[in-house]
Amino acid sequence: MNATDIFKEELLKELAKEEDQKKLVSRWNALSQKCSDNDLTMETLFSWHLTYLNPVTSKEKMEKRLVTWFKNLNKTPLEYLKGVEDFYNAYCEVLEMQDRHAHLLSYKDDDHLCVILCTILLHRYSDQDIGALKELLVKFYYQDWVAGQTKNTREQTCCNIINALKEKKSVENIASIVKKYFKDKNITQRFKENLQDSNLYTKFYFIGKSPKKNSWLKPILILVEYFMSDDSKPKRIEKNDFHVEHILP
Repeated sequence: MNATDIFKEELLKELAKEEDQKKLVSRWNALSQKCSDNDLTMETLFSWHLTYLNPVTSKEKMEKRLVTWFKNLNKTPLEYLKGVEDFYNAYCEVLEMQDRHAHLLSYKDDDHLCVILCTILLHRYSDQDIGALKELLVKFYYQDWVAGQTKNTREQTCCNIINALKEKKSVENIASIVKKYFKDKNITQRFKENLQDSNLYTKFYFIGKSPKKNSWLKPILILVEYFMSDDSKPKRIEKNDFHVEHILP
């Protein structure tokens, strides 16, 4: 049994009425099917929702944190599941975003980024603020990418951003969190140095033990491809369609 299966059993134990248990199972199964249709596992969805509820850098087991936060919220199992369903609906809205910045963010396989985007929608920021926040996130993630940073390096900053969004802080406030991270980790300097690297197109870098070629090239290619277009809602480019010759002298 995985963490969400264990948690489901815990929720069922909390329900005295058989009718409520049937409701929970029915809604749980419906949500599970929706996740499958979007190539998402229930475990990932519940993990994202947990990060939304409690944005911390925790090494505690997921099944334990799920139970802890269910109890902390003091909601019924069906109310708790409604929160997860709402989070899933926000994720579907994120998938449907068709603007340039949304496409740029979609190439980053990052759990915290998904949670940040869903949090922006759940806390009803204006369309103008949503646009500004997506633009800020592109700067944050792509400078971080070119600077050669890892998920672990930015994890705490992502948690700080989620907390600020939940408090409906201004775009300027969120930008100040990103600026502090850039300053503390010397991101802008590293970003510039890597862009000026004469071995940019041949360099190897390592993630764990697996060598990955063209470390800074990929994010630069992605940015150039999208910003060469005047269309504010360009078609999403598949990963294999980025062209090196567009930016080589």
